[in-house]
Amino acid sequence: MQEARESAQRMQEEPVSGFLEMMEKVPPSTYFGLMIGAILLSLTLFLSGRKWGALFVGLWAPTILSSGLFYKVLHPSR
Repeated sequence: MQEARESAQRMQEEPVSGFLEMMEKVPPSTYFGLMIGAILLSLTLFLSGRKWGALFVGLWAPTILSSGLFYKVLHPSR
């Protein structure tokens, strides 16, 4: 609990470094899982006839993947 408060306080003081600190704790497999989940949700929406919803959710997959890759390029593992 104390660590969460300190992290929140640091994010208020330094938004960019706090965000990057938070991103560092997310394992790469999370981005992959979220991307696959978005693709499956999009497919489900498309097959149920909600084509506009499927297109909207389908655009999440490259966004999730690129945000994970963008962070890893900026801050490679040490």
